[in-house]
Order: sequence, then structure tokens, then C-alpha cells
Amino acid sequence: MSNAAPAKQDPLLLKTKVIELAGGIFTRLIGDNAKLTDKGISLGADPTGLAQLSFKLAQVFQKVEDDINADALPKNVGFKLDGADISSWGNAAPPAPK
Repeated sequence: MSNAAPAKQDPLLLKTKVIELAGGIFTRLIGDNAKLTDKGISLGADPTGLAQLSFKLAQVFQKVEDDINADALPKNVGFKLDGADISSWGNAAPPAPK
């Protein structure tokens, strides 16, 4: 057991979507690096390095996706619904035809 302090986790890495995406990337990287021979299976790269790369790629992908989707997020985050009279919103008469 090690007494070293645990590495600080980036909150983005803990997002479920990032973990799932990293798993998919890792699976693909392992499959691309595995070589089947008469003596068994060998990997062309260190699995730990591939796992770290998978999380870094997933994190970057998630950040770009979040940036792209930022335009679709609500802009009136300070709006308080409890102070609004919602009942009057649908009572306005429709405009008269011209």
C-alpha cells in the first residue's frame, strides 16, 4: 500500500460520458495494437499508456462537444420562475386577423 497522495482528478474525467467514450477508444486502440501470433497475443504499445491516451482523447472530445453545444444552453440562467405569473402567459387574446 502506498502513502502517496492520490492524483487530483479532473472533474471532466469523472463524467459518465467521458468514461464511456474512453472505454470505446481504449477498446479500439487495444484492438489496433494487438498482434495474434503462433505464440499468443502481443501488444505493440503499453496498455497503461493506451488507457491514459484514451482518457485524454475522450476529455478533449467532451470539451469540444460542450463548447459546440454551449449555444443551445439557456441564456437566462438568473430567471426566477417562482416570481413569474405563469397563469397570465396563456390568457392573452390572439391578434385579430387583418
